[in-house]
Amino acid sequence: MGIGAAVIGAPVIGGAGTVNSPPSVTSVAATTTANTGARSTVSWLYSQPQGRPQASYRVRAQDSGGSTTYFDSGWLNGADTAYTFDIDEAGVPTNGSTIRWVVGARDTFGGVSSDATGNATYSWGNPQCTISTIEGVAPVSARVTVTTANDVTVGWSFADGSNTQSAYRLILRQAATDFVLFDSGWVASTATSADIPYILTNGSSYEVLVELKNNYGVRSD
Repeated sequence: MGIGAAVIGAPVIGGAGTVNSPPSVTSVAATTTANTGARSTVSWLYSQPQGRPQASYRVRAQDSGGSTTYFDSGWLNGADTAYTFDIDEAGVPTNGSTIRWVVGARDTFGGVSSDATGNATYSWGNPQCTISTIEGVAPVSARVTVTTANDVTVGWSFADGSNTQSAYRLILRQAATDFVLFDSGWVASTATSADIPYILTNGSSYEVLVELKNNYGVRSD
């Protein structure tokens, strides 16, 4: 019976004499420049000693201490070494928060890298929206009675320090069911009023919602 021997610290030898050294991820970084889509690009460098390409990757956003994960892309197929997405929509804090980006990669033989990290601080603001008038009347206890049957005009105010409004979204819902009757979608505009092109029913109750984006693309609460 033969006895095999292995040298401690030597690469693992797979089938047909293939060396299975794990891939490596380094130089994780993320962009923090202004854009109206709240997009950040996380990038990294990939290498593998035997030259095997990257087969998949995973990107996570954590607090600076690594104890809370705000976002996890899961494993995504591809050799890309950059990942761009709307971090505000994904729930990543952007109001002066330092984010710890964590990236891992797999090669085409299934080898998995150790996680690599890089920090980025986002000072993208915290926009606030207040509905000021509905058909020219200030809401009382968040309610107002309107007599106009259609094209109700809604006015609002924007506040976010030196940041500016870049877009608005206007939504009308049935108060009892939250059923959406009208949704403008995101409209690129600095306007602080808009019409709801919907015919209201006498005696019915409705809910009006206004969402705003600042010049970084961060949404109001």
